[in-house]
Amino acid sequence: MTSRDSSRRKYYKSVIFLFFAYLILVPAVFYLLEPYRFLSEIADDIIMFVLKISGIALVISLLISNWIKSDPEFDE
Repeated sequence: MTSRDSSRRKYYKSVIFLFFAYLILVPAVFYLLEPYRFLSEIADDIIMFVLKISGIALVISLLISNWIKSDPEFDE
């Protein structure tokens, strides 16, 4: 396995891990900050709510993973 394959696998592993972490963290923070709006969003359209939360979690995880990948201080 080349180092390029290893770094690519490490990057995707980081994206997936951060995605699932933020998939749990974003709704928790949203509920803590605005519980009534959180419940009304779920009651109105749960599919759109899940898609919004998933999109937010994916964007955050991609941004953080790209930042860690490009920052030389985080190289191991």
